[in-house]
This record gives sequence, structure tokens and C-alpha cells, in this order.
Amino acid sequence: GFNGGSDSMYVPDNFNLDPGNLETLSQDGIYRWEVGGLFTISPTHVGVPLEFRIGKREEHAYFDALVLNLDQSLVAAELDSLFDLQYAAADFNQDGSVDGADLIIWQTHYGLSASASPGQGDANGDGKVDGRDFLIWQREFTTGSSLVAQSFQVPEPASLWPFILGNCLIFAFRNRLKNGSYLSKRGSSHVHV
Repeated sequence: GFNGGSDSMYVPDNFNLDPGNLETLSQDGIYRWEVGGLFTISPTHVGVPLEFRIGKREEHAYFDALVLNLDQSLVAAELDSLFDLQYAAADFNQDGSVDGADLIIWQTHYGLSASASPGQGDANGDGKVDGRDFLIWQREFTTGSSLVAQSFQVPEPASLWPFILGNCLIFAFRNRLKNGSYLSKRGSSHVHV
């Protein structure tokens, strides 16, 4: 709250109850953690929706976050750390996804070997932007249909020949079955294809 006219709200005694208890907030406009009560979840509650109802008592009272935690002894710094954003190692621009934009950052700084930062494409923290960082980007890549990713998926020429040869053999075998030349050698008269 910001003053004595905005320093309280209502909280409940338990789940699924209307809030009827007055909770006093700060009066200086500074956010702080208020430790609430203990709410027990019994085996009969498992799989059942539970509501935690909070009521606004004064117009200018605000609350920023609600934390339900098994450890009631958490101090303010520990509660704050629950909201620290953790980005993937290859999310170089820290936009919440590992995608083509991060690959461009890695490409731009590839070869940098003196004190490279994560924002320059150093995913493993070794101070370099190299192939190891690219492998981390590749492993964490989250936007599978981006054009940037597709441009790097070039098939190996050597892997194409077994595919072509295999299809030719299948085609030839099926033609021999249809023409009966394979059957005449075996002496069979009934084949279902």
C-alpha cells in the first residue's frame, strides 16, 4: 500500500472459503513479502480443484505475486529468487525461445575467442563462440519450422544413393511379380500383391 488508506486486503482461512481476514500491507509503497497462514492439502483434496480467494479491501492496495510453497521459512531473498528468469544456454537474446534469431547472433560472433559473453553466442561459458556453442543451440532449438533451421538441413549426397538404389530394387521386384517372371521360376500359381 501507499498510505494508511491503502494498506490492507482480505485473505481466507482455508481453500474454497471467501476471504474474511484482514491482512495488513506496507504503507510506504514498497513491495514486501507477507507470510500468510498454513493451508493443509489432505489426500481427499488430490485431483480436486482448490480455490484460494483474495479480496481487495482498499482501492490502492496491490499485490504482486502469490506463492504457495511447502517451506514457510523462506526469507525474502529466497522468495525473490523464485521469480528469477532462467534462460536456456543458447537463448542468446533472452527472448524466451531458442530460435533463428539466436543462431544469427552465434553466426555473427563465430570465431570470437576472447571473453565472449552469452549475448554474443557463448552458450557453454568458455569465453569462445565456436562449434560447441552451435551444438548447444541445436540441442535447445525450439522453433522447428523456422526458415533459418531449414537452410541448414542439407542431406548428405552419399546418403541419397542407398535410398535411390533401394527404391529401384523394390520397383524392379514389384514389376517382376506383376509380369509373372518371378513366379514362373518358383512354380507358384497364387500370389496376392
